[in-house]
Amino acid sequence: MEPLGRARRQNQPVEWEKKRDHIVARAAELFARQGVDGVSMRDIGRNCGLHVSSIYHYFPSKELIYEAVRQWAVISTTEVALDSLVGDTPAKRLEAFVRALTRHFMEDQPQMRILEREVLHLNASNRPPLKFPAISNILTGRLTEDIEALKPSLLNVLGSARTSELIWDVAWGVTRYSPAHALASPTLARRHDIDTIADEVWMLISKLLDIPLGT
Repeated sequence: MEPLGRARRQNQPVEWEKKRDHIVARAAELFARQGVDGVSMRDIGRNCGLHVSSIYHYFPSKELIYEAVRQWAVISTTEVALDSLVGDTPAKRLEAFVRALTRHFMEDQPQMRILEREVLHLNASNRPPLKFPAISNILTGRLTEDIEALKPSLLNVLGSARTSELIWDVAWGVTRYSPAHALASPTLARRHDIDTIADEVWMLISKLLDIPLGT
């Protein structure tokens, strides 16, 4: 998925946007591996195959690149989540959601790393809050309806806003299986069957929400 997705900005030449998207995607790889402080504009230029002066043409600073990366991760993840909510029962839609997010994070490790860092270091960061796209309200509403249909008592405990945080619960579950993660066990890290991993993450989320499997 290209970085700007549905949130693509208006009134910009297509080639300009493509180059900007390329920079954001390649920078995300570096930020995910090395953190923001461990990456320079020259590093980003090398990873993009561009001279550093070309990078400055699109982004005046590294901080602005990272802000674009943060928003890209949130927007694309929200789009995947919203598109996944298909099925003829609330349980099937929720399962499709969890499986789609699992696959998304496993196949796009840079995004998962960026989002994980945002969650783990949220309070220590001086960066502005993430801006969630308008479609996130639709996603939250649909998840709320399905969870309410399955477990009405959950909303009394968690509140409707908590339903959108299922995204982070999925991210947390997936980090157990990531070879790059410090907590990943050697046995789990050797497993590359994403469908099998999705099965286990769905079981984890089902238990977390107290939803019977096969509902």
